[in-house]
Amino acid sequence: MKKTRWIALAAALGLLACLLTGCAGEKHDARTGVARVLAQYEVKEGLPLHIGGETVMLFEGWTRAKTGSSFGVGEAWEPTDIFVTNRHVVANHTVTMDIQEILNIAGANFTWEDLGLPSRYYDVEYVLTDVCILLDDYACKSHADGTLTIDTSRTVPCQVLYQSPSVGPDIAILQAANDVPGRVALPLAQAEDGVKVGDSVTAIGFPGDSDITALDEYEDMNIYASVDSSTLTKGVVSRFTTMVSEKNTKIIQHGAQINNGNSGGPLVNDKDQVVGINTWGWGDNSQGAIYVDYALDELENLHIDLDPGPDVKLIVIAVAGVAVAAAVVVAVVLVLRKKGGKKGGKKAAVLVLVGTAGVLAGSRFPLSSTQLMAGRDLSQCTVLYPKDHPGVSFHHCCVWAENGVAYIRDVGSTFGTYVNGSRLAPGENRPLAPGAVISLGSPDESFTLMQEGGV
Repeated sequence: MKKTRWIALAAALGLLACLLTGCAGEKHDARTGVARVLAQYEVKEGLPLHIGGETVMLFEGWTRAKTGSSFGVGEAWEPTDIFVTNRHVVANHTVTMDIQEILNIAGANFTWEDLGLPSRYYDVEYVLTDVCILLDDYACKSHADGTLTIDTSRTVPCQVLYQSPSVGPDIAILQAANDVPGRVALPLAQAEDGVKVGDSVTAIGFPGDSDITALDEYEDMNIYASVDSSTLTKGVVSRFTTMVSEKNTKIIQHGAQINNGNSGGPLVNDKDQVVGINTWGWGDNSQGAIYVDYALDELENLHIDLDPGPDVKLIVIAVAGVAVAAAVVVAVVLVLRKKGGKKGGKKAAVLVLVGTAGVLAGSRFPLSSTQLMAGRDLSQCTVLYPKDHPGVSFHHCCVWAENGVAYIRDVGSTFGTYVNGSRLAPGENRPLAPGAVISLGSPDESFTLMQEGGV
């Protein structure tokens, strides 16, 4: 009896210590706060060339696309529709080419000298037409001829809420049409408060070099965009300095390797707080991230609510932790006294699949060792869809729990099963953490894994 009470009291005091030191907090994956941005452009005014007494209009209606990285902002670790990136990822821009380069692109088999044209450079202006966030590795494919195939069911369209001037801090703020499935807001910290010279930092994003691994024999390749396909590179802060050419923009110089495609992605400290926005790369050990402070200022101007600063949050957690732990201590002692030390069983936590989008939104499916089949088969599916529902297979996937861990397996669906935006290989058993977002075919049919109860 006495031994049981002391064990319970020690456990409650241990909880108090964990709350005060932060060890009771959930471990998050900062990659879930990073998304790949696709921006599409079009030449609105063609380039007139006068050849042999005739005017030839080049490039009119031509399109091009650029990709970059971005990170979610708002209430930390919660779904969001607001993302920060670099201005140059989504800004109108001009491409300068010499006359021979233009003739080569046009497929001409002669030189500018043959045509009697002057040797000069021409400016081709590209105007932004669309911008979206890619959800996974199957949303966009680049072909050898320079064209793209985009599956719009795997993208979320965005609008540009803010774009900084062409010279100065390179920032753009995007608003997605809805919360982006599988992505969350990252906590932010003012640059000089969040890191010091010599501290370790991590750059997270979608460098274009990584796409080369998806190149097939026909020189087509998928544009990687799932959470698991983002890259992490580590380095240390080498100094705080300014970019004189960008109106003395304050930057963090660091050694976490980045290249094209990392633009707009976060530089995070060892607490997974964003301290900078990766913008320039000058060599193996010299990269530049602008202070995230600039984005904080513009988000405030747009009246976008952010998570409390780290110092405020720490105080709130500490105070709440003391109160909760004290209450637990009192409750445990009172209960044990009331029960006279009688043995009682522990109530196990229950894993529940909750419909969050689509025809089964609001439905709840508690998990056990018995596999739940999702699909359109009335005789075998517990997570049952209408018989003619598009995008969901007859037998789509199954979900179950073993030893307190949930698992999911795609059983050969046509349109795919996704976990936090990452597509499962058919037959793959993947463990699920509480909070995981599962999509059948598209984000329009989604569930979230919840953990309820338990002591």
